[in-house]
Amino acid sequence: MTRAGRKDVRLIVLARMINRYIVLALCACLSACSFAPLTPLFLENTNSNSASAKRAPVFLAHGASSGSEPLNSMAAIQATLGNPHYDGIEVDLVLTGDSIPVLAHDPWINEDSCRRKDGAPFEQVLIKDIAFDELTRVFECRFLNAKNQTAAGGYHSLISLSEAFDFAKDHPNKILYLDLKIQEKMTQSAFEYAAEIYHQLIAAEISNPIFIEVPKSAHIHILESQFSDYKITKVLSYPAFYAGENWNKVGAWSALKTFVFPSRPLSTVTDAGADMLMSPTVVMSYSSIKKLHHERVLFGTFLVDTPKAFSIAIDHGADIIITDISPSHMPELSLKDKQ
Repeated sequence: MTRAGRKDVRLIVLARMINRYIVLALCACLSACSFAPLTPLFLENTNSNSASAKRAPVFLAHGASSGSEPLNSMAAIQATLGNPHYDGIEVDLVLTGDSIPVLAHDPWINEDSCRRKDGAPFEQVLIKDIAFDELTRVFECRFLNAKNQTAAGGYHSLISLSEAFDFAKDHPNKILYLDLKIQEKMTQSAFEYAAEIYHQLIAAEISNPIFIEVPKSAHIHILESQFSDYKITKVLSYPAFYAGENWNKVGAWSALKTFVFPSRPLSTVTDAGADMLMSPTVVMSYSSIKKLHHERVLFGTFLVDTPKAFSIAIDHGADIIITDISPSHMPELSLKDKQ
């Protein structure tokens, strides 16, 4: 590696360390500002009558993975839905060129996480520009584990949402949390997402509780229109987070704003007509979440991957926790322990 290359690597490592220290400092501040643990709400907005589906806090496997399985893979779905430690799964969705929802976190295929099955090099391609048959015939991927930023498991063909539903409907009490990766110029439109996912839910005759997360308030209105006769829990990202962005920076800035404007998260979700806000652990101040719960608005948090983050999420009354921690490593912290 050249001297310039080594310098670039050092700068990247330093930037990541600074971002991490910012996050840790905000976590400590949020923890210090918690005068008493908040109690989660019951998940009254779900479309299930199952008592287990309404228990809170609810733990969902990030990218459906309960441990060593690749994120957003069929192996992860099969392992996690049969795991009693999890209440459901969170998966990321992107639409192909022929409007097939596939499980993928980023709106593109590139050599960082994917490869051609024939071993040939390729340039980055947007998923919206390639049909599902070609996508699965040509490429296979493995996605980064958010906890340690390493690829888990082996390469696999991207799977469709309908394939995931075929297995999930045999576990009707498990929550299915669909994170729609909608990004201007990079993906298909929110209208196309909503129409296709509605069609998939009806065709599969899914009875699981369904949560759908979108990045913008305007997308919530599209969900309301498309799902007028199908009960879902509408989730708004707070803040909106897009592929390629540094969530530490986005989350840290949003966290600071909630200390100055603690009512802004509530006004944002009520203006949008959403049932829930989903945020990184550090984004919400204690008083902001208290205001949400007072108005019966659900609060969720993701990338909870340390005992400290778990403690903060639970003390702040998180109703849904999306985690990368495997059940065997979960800390002995839960709402039941506090009662």
